[in-house]
Amino acid sequence: MDRTELALVSASDEVLDVIRLTMGQAVECCGWVEGETVTAPNGKGNRWMLVVREDAPVDPEIEVATEEVVSVEADRVVKARGKRALTVDELMPRYGAAIQAHLDAVAAERRYDGISTGVSYRDDPDPGFAAEGQALFAWRSAVWAYAMSELAKVQSGTRAIVTPAESVAELPEFTWPEAS
Repeated sequence: MDRTELALVSASDEVLDVIRLTMGQAVECCGWVEGETVTAPNGKGNRWMLVVREDAPVDPEIEVATEEVVSVEADRVVKARGKRALTVDELMPRYGAAIQAHLDAVAAERRYDGISTGVSYRDDPDPGFAAEGQALFAWRSAVWAYAMSELAKVQSGTRAIVTPAESVAELPEFTWPEAS
């Protein structure tokens, strides 16, 4: 059953109360008619007004909703949440997880459990495993060095924040060594 929010608004445009009703209840309780502002029968100049939501769209990768703001307009009450960009500190765990997942996924291409397992083979007596381990080791270092360099640019204001997925797309590419 659809519900409507109505706000009781004072003559000085202060929201006194908000109630959530079905359309039938709104008509019965408040005498409210859609598209109209109805004067409350209390002799104080209060009126019932429709409440509408106008939240800003939020990209959860890089933004969060801000605190709700309520404003009274001529024909309605607007409840809205703005948005703000996530701070670098808020984003860091997301970037770290995305980069680590990428490293692990590439290592898994050759059936390693993850990047750490792949790197552990760099001193393996088998030359093929040793070459892959060494290549993964060097690449992992290059990836994290690049990521830290880009983070420093963001923190200094010389680079805009990108999504974790966009940052992964910028990472140095990995090439598996030739089989010997």
